Amino acid sequence: MSLDEEIIEYKIDNVPQNTEMLTESLEEHFSSIKLTKNEINNLVPFKGNSLRDINM
Repeated sequence: MSLDEEIIEYKIDNVPQNTEMLTESLEEHFSSIKLTKNEINNLVPFKGNSLRDINM
C-alpha cells in the first residue's frame, strides 16, 4: 500500500486529531464513508494530479 493510499484510508476512516473529542461534539457530517479498494485507487491519482493550484 502506498503512502497516498494510507492517507486516503486514514481520512475516510474519519479519525479525529483530538482523541479526547467526544463523538457527540463532532459535526454531524463528520462520519466514515465506505469506499471500495478500486475507488480508493482512483482517488490516488486525483489527489496527486488534480488537487493542486497551478498558480502556486
